[in-house]
Amino acid sequence: MFVSLTGNLILWGCLLPVLPILYLCMKGQAHMTAGAALPYAARMDAEVSARLARYRRELGLALLGMGLLPLPCLLIRDTGWAMFAWGIWVWLLMLLPFLPYARCNRDLRAIKTARGWYTDGDDKWLWGLYYYDPKDDRYFVNARTGTNITVNLARRSGQLTMAVVALFLLALPFMGFMIQSGTGRDIRLSCEDGVLIASHGNKTYTVDNITGLELLDQLPDGLVRVMGTGASDLLKGDFRAKGISRLNVCLDPGCPPFILAESEGAYFLLGTRNAGHTVSVYEKATGGDF
Repeated sequence: MFVSLTGNLILWGCLLPVLPILYLCMKGQAHMTAGAALPYAARMDAEVSARLARYRRELGLALLGMGLLPLPCLLIRDTGWAMFAWGIWVWLLMLLPFLPYARCNRDLRAIKTARGWYTDGDDKWLWGLYYYDPKDDRYFVNARTGTNITVNLARRSGQLTMAVVALFLLALPFMGFMIQSGTGRDIRLSCEDGVLIASHGNKTYTVDNITGLELLDQLPDGLVRVMGTGASDLLKGDFRAKGISRLNVCLDPGCPPFILAESEGAYFLLGTRNAGHTVSVYEKATGGDF
């Protein structure tokens, strides 16, 4: 499977707006920054002001770096490796901007303790991000800021939820290889007693009572997927094309020729990853009386 430069550019363009939105969500407000509640006196404190300015500068640089980091990914053509690279980018997006966030939370809590300011439940929020209170029996709690909700990591159900999310994120970069391993399986095509049989994975197409047969050097005009797989190295499922409302397809679009078969009003477009084998199956099939 291969992905085009245009496809990578579109993906990059869709992800870039996330970065300024993330900055606006994380830069904090006068009363709450980096998951630490700030009393009114903190707004006039020089040390707090300096720390907040440093935090916002570090956050901006981290997100700017995240915006430039995908540039090498644009040149990756293999789908598996491209999805791996973008998955690693998502990992880093979940980590790098939160490093200055966690450090700022630690420093602000230390300043609050030194000044004797009210902590306002800071001790229940790990790094200002994760709620942990064994005395609270709630599963869902309001997030530290905004209108979102989060889970209580002191509860087993909350820990299980976070574990599932973590496993999904860990698996994300490898999904491209898993998809690629599925679409890259061999496409089988044979003709026995005038019956065409094509299969890929657990899907099999059987074409008997053939009333029309044609060998095509290219895909039909207007071929559009209705339901099924539409990868760069596998088309499988229900499609439609110019003049054909429903077309059963099983082939590699990069490996012509293709066999267009008609059976009692139903149409099938079949092929393999070996041009010679496809031609031999066609020749065997045309040996019958259609």
